[in-house]
Amino acid sequence: MKQEHDPSVTVTLLGGLAVRRHGVTVHAPSTRAVELLVYLTVHATTRHPRRHLAALLWPDSDEQQARTNLRRELHHLRALVPTVCLDITATSIGWVDDPSCAVDVRTFLLAQAAARRAQQAGDPLDAVQHGRAAVAAYTGSLLPGSYDDWVLAERESLNDACVSLCDDLIDALGRRDVATAKEIARRRIQLSPLEETGYQRLMALEVASGDRAGALTTYHRCASMLEDQLGVPPSVETDQLMRSLLTSPVDVTTDAPVGTRDEPAVRTIRADVVGRQADLGWLLQSWRQARAGSPGLVLLTGDPGVGKSTLLRELGRLVTADGGLVVRTRSFGVSAAALAPVADWLSSDAFTAAIASLPGLWKDEVRRLVPDRRPGEPKAQPLPLPLEHASQRAMADSWRRHRFFEALAHAVTSVDQPLLMILDDFHWADKETASWIAFLLHMARDFPVLVVAAARTDEFRRQPALNTELGQLRAVGLIRELEVAPLDLAETADLAARLFGRPLDDAEAQLLHAASGGYPLYVVEASQSSLARAGVEVSEDDLANVLKRRLSEASPQSQDCAALAAAVGRDFRLELLVEASDLDEASVVAAVDELWRRRLLRQVGHGYDFAHDLLRDTAYLSVPPARRWLEHRRLAQALELLQDGAGHHTSAALAEQYDRGGRPERAIPYLIDAAADAARVYATNDALRLLRRCLELTRALPAGLDREMRELEVLQMMTAPLTSTHGYAAPELETTLRRSIALAQALDRVDTEVTSTVGLWAATFVQGDIAGAYALAEGAQLLVGAVPELAGQVQFGLGGSALSLGRPDESVRHLDLAYDLSIGAVSLLVGTRPEVHARAWSAHAWWLLGDEQRARHASEQALAEARAADHAYTLTVALAYAGVTYQLLGDVEHVERCAAELAMLCHRHGFAYYREWGTVLSGWVRGDQRGITEIQAGIATLRASHSLTRLPYWLALQAELQISVG
Repeated sequence: MKQEHDPSVTVTLLGGLAVRRHGVTVHAPSTRAVELLVYLTVHATTRHPRRHLAALLWPDSDEQQARTNLRRELHHLRALVPTVCLDITATSIGWVDDPSCAVDVRTFLLAQAAARRAQQAGDPLDAVQHGRAAVAAYTGSLLPGSYDDWVLAERESLNDACVSLCDDLIDALGRRDVATAKEIARRRIQLSPLEETGYQRLMALEVASGDRAGALTTYHRCASMLEDQLGVPPSVETDQLMRSLLTSPVDVTTDAPVGTRDEPAVRTIRADVVGRQADLGWLLQSWRQARAGSPGLVLLTGDPGVGKSTLLRELGRLVTADGGLVVRTRSFGVSAAALAPVADWLSSDAFTAAIASLPGLWKDEVRRLVPDRRPGEPKAQPLPLPLEHASQRAMADSWRRHRFFEALAHAVTSVDQPLLMILDDFHWADKETASWIAFLLHMARDFPVLVVAAARTDEFRRQPALNTELGQLRAVGLIRELEVAPLDLAETADLAARLFGRPLDDAEAQLLHAASGGYPLYVVEASQSSLARAGVEVSEDDLANVLKRRLSEASPQSQDCAALAAAVGRDFRLELLVEASDLDEASVVAAVDELWRRRLLRQVGHGYDFAHDLLRDTAYLSVPPARRWLEHRRLAQALELLQDGAGHHTSAALAEQYDRGGRPERAIPYLIDAAADAARVYATNDALRLLRRCLELTRALPAGLDREMRELEVLQMMTAPLTSTHGYAAPELETTLRRSIALAQALDRVDTEVTSTVGLWAATFVQGDIAGAYALAEGAQLLVGAVPELAGQVQFGLGGSALSLGRPDESVRHLDLAYDLSIGAVSLLVGTRPEVHARAWSAHAWWLLGDEQRARHASEQALAEARAADHAYTLTVALAYAGVTYQLLGDVEHVERCAAELAMLCHRHGFAYYREWGTVLSGWVRGDQRGITEIQAGIATLRASHSLTRLPYWLALQAELQISVG
C-alpha cells in the first residue's frame, strides 16, 4: 500500500533520465529544463543568480536572449517538479528538498554527506549504513547522453565522490564483512574500470576470503581491460599481488611460475588491424550513420580465422572513445537458452538503470528474461516457472510475445547514449534472437543504435531461419553487409613482421601466405608458438598443425584444463573448472593463468573463453571419446553443485552436458526445464527442439511404466508449441495427440485422455474430417465427467462439428452450453477464450437458421467481449468469424473493416491460419482480378497446411468473384 510520505514525483538523473508522477512516466518538456534541474540539485545548498544560470546553459547567446531562454525553461521545470522544490526570486533560483519529490542525485549527495558526518563523529556503523545507501543510489553516470563541458565536470565529480565512498566502505568492511566489501569493490571497478586500485582491492579481498580463482579472474580482467583500452600492461604492484596467489614453485631468476618462464609476464602482443583499415573505416561510417539517427544492422561475414572478432574488438574500442556505449555478447548454439544473447546484453551494467526506470508493465516483461540485480554483481539466471502447464500456458498466450519484445526494445532505447551492440558467432544464434533484433530496428527508427553481428559465411548460409527473420530488414534497407576477405601477401608479411618481431624475407613471406591462406588467426597463432621464438623456419606442415602445436606446448596440467574447458562448449567461470577437475584449486588456477598468458584463453565478463572457436575445437578433439563422456559428466555434476549458489547456469547447459555425457535419464528433466524456460519467453521453435530431443532420449530408455509416463509428459508439453508453430492441421501434431491418447488409455489417465481428445478434435476438424471430429467430441463427452473444467470445450467441439454437418439447431444448443460453461477460462488447447469463440461461431448457425438479426448480434457480442478481454488471439478469432458473418449478410463495409484489422493483428503477432481467412475475405471485398489472385493465394496456403475444413466456402467466394468479373 502506498504510504503518505512516498514522493509524488521521482526523478532519475543517474544512468539515464526518467521522471515519474504518481507512478506514471512523464516526458521531460526539453533537454535544457532537465539540465537546469541537474545544476540546481547538484548545487542545492546555493542560490544561483539568474545571470549565472543563463550564461551557463546558453553560453553562445547574448545575455538578453539567454535570460529569455531561462524564463522559458523555468516554466517547463515548474511543470515537471513540484513548485515547493523551487525557490524562485526575481534575481535567483534555488532548490529546496521536499518529501514530495525524490531526485536520485539528491539522495546520493545527502547520504554521502551523512556518511561523512558519521565518520567525523567516530561512528563507523552509521558511516557504513549511509555510505552503502549513497552507493546504492548512484546507479550510473550523470545524464550520460549530455556532453556540455559543465555536465562533464559534474559527472566526473560525482563519479569520483562515489569511488571515494567505495574506498571508505572497503576499509570499514574489509575485516568484518568481506562479502559486502567485495561487492563494493566490484562496484568501484565498474565506476573506474581503467584504474588499477579497484582491481587490487578486490583481489586482496578475494585472497583474504580464500577465493583464489576469483582473484586470478580479477587480475586477468584488469590486464585485458588495460590492454584493450590503453595498450599497456598492469603495474608492477598488480603483478606482484597476482603472483602471490599462485602456490606453485617460483623460479627466482624470472619470478614467474614454473612451466611458464618462456611466456611474457604480460600480454603485450596485439594483432591490431593490419590490412583492415578499409573494413574498419567502413564500420566506423556505419556507426556514424547510426549515431546520427539512422539505426541498422551490420552483418559481418567471413571464414573462420579471417579476423572478424578482431575487427569487432577494435570497433568497440573506437566507439567507446567516441562516447558511445558498447555491449558485447556471442552465440553458443544449443548450449544456450533461447534469447541468450539478448539476455546477455541486457544483463550488463549498462542497462541496470534503464531497466529500473521502466514503467511497471515493461519492467515485468523484461524480468522474464533478465532478473533484478544490483550493479556490479554477476548476472543471475531467472527463476524458472513452475513446470505444471508452464509450456502450455505460455504457448496459448504466445500473442503476448509482441508485448514482451516491445518491453525488451524499450529497455534498449531507454539508454541515454548512442549504442553499439556487438554479437559474435551470429550463425549460432537462435531464431528468436534474430527476430528480436529485427523487431528492435523496426521499432527504434530514430534511436542511435547499431547492431553488428559477425557470422561464418558458410554456417550462416545454412541457417535459413536466420535469413528469413532478417528478410524484412533487407527489404527496407536496414541491413548493410561486409564480407571480410583474407589478407594479401603484403598484409600477411606486415602482420607477421609485427608479431614475429623480425621482418620476413620474400621466400618466408610467400610460404607463410600460401600456407596460411592470408588468415590472420594462423599467423597470430604461429607467432605465439615456439616456431617464432626459436627462429625455426616456417613451413606449410607447421602451419597446418599450428593449433595442435600451440596446445601441446602448454604444461600437462594446462592441457588437461584446456580439454575440460573445451567440453563446456562456451564461456565458463573458473570455479566450474575447479569443481569439475581432478586437480586442486591451486593447480587449476596456475593452469588457467598459463593458458591465459599463452593466449589460448581470454578473459570475458566474469569468466573465460577460448581465444578462438578453432582452438576450442582442437582442444576438444584432442581428447579420446571415452574421456569426453567423463568430462561432460563431471561438468554436469559441477554445474548442478554451482547453480544454486551462482545462479548463472541454465537448464539447457545442464541438459547438453548430461546428454553428451551419455546420461539421458539425467538430461531429460533438464530438457523439460529448458523447454519451460523457452516457453516463458515465447520461443516456440526452441521449446520444440528441446522437447523433440527429450522425446528421442525418453523413447531410448528401457521399456516400462516409467518410460511411458515420461513420454506422455513430454508429448503433452509438445502439443501447444506444435499448434502455435505449425497450426492445428500439422501432421506432427496429429501424431503427437494420437500417441498421447493411446498412452493415457494404457496408463488409465482419463484427464489426459480427454485433454488430448479435445486437441485431436481441433486438428481433425481443421483438416476437414468433420464426421471424424464429431465422433471424437462424442467420445470426449462420455469421459468429461472426470475433467469437468473441460466440459465447455467438449460442448464447443460438438457445436462446431454439428454446424459443419448441416445441423445448425443442434449446433446452437451446444455452442450456448459452451459459452455458459467457459466464461472467464482460457483454452490451453485452442488458445482462445472459449466463450468468445463459441459466441462468434454461433453467428454462422443463426444465419443458417435464417435469423440474420441474431447472427449479427452474436457476432457483435463476440467482438465486444474479445476487445474487453485484452487477448489478441481471441480478438483475431472473433474478427475472422465476424468477417465471415458479415460476408454471409452481404455487409461489404463491415467485411472490409474486419479483414483490415485481422490482417494487422496477424502481421503484428505472426498468426497463421486466420491470416488466410483475412486474405480471402479481403480479395472478395476488392472484387477484381487482383482480388481473385488474393483469394487464390489464401486458399493455396490453407491447402498447403492441410487446413481444408472450410474449403468449399472459400472456393465458392472465388467462383462468385470470377463470375462477377467475367
